[in-house]
Amino acid sequence: QHCFDAYGLVLELNSGFKIVYSGDTEPCDTLVKAGMNADVLIHEATLDDEKVTEAREKKHSTVSEAVKVGRDMFARTIILSHFSQRYPKIPIINKLPIPESPHS
Repeated sequence: QHCFDAYGLVLELNSGFKIVYSGDTEPCDTLVKAGMNADVLIHEATLDDEKVTEAREKKHSTVSEAVKVGRDMFARTIILSHFSQRYPKIPIINKLPIPESPHS
């Protein structure tokens, strides 16, 4: 589900600290499964939530979709990246329910 030449990866250190990175992609269940209980997720959030159709067409994620990926994998920290310069305002974010976390 990643764009051409964009990848997702999981880096797990000997200490068990897990970092998950995703390049340009629409939400990806494979990334969620591989990144379960990550300490840090770095995920692109190119478009605001009002542009979900455009996100699908361009294989990108909205802000809420990227946050949901992090919540679904129970990431401790979510860092959003790759905000489009074409949209200079604060992105519109839909409210997401807060799931139970194994980190609580």
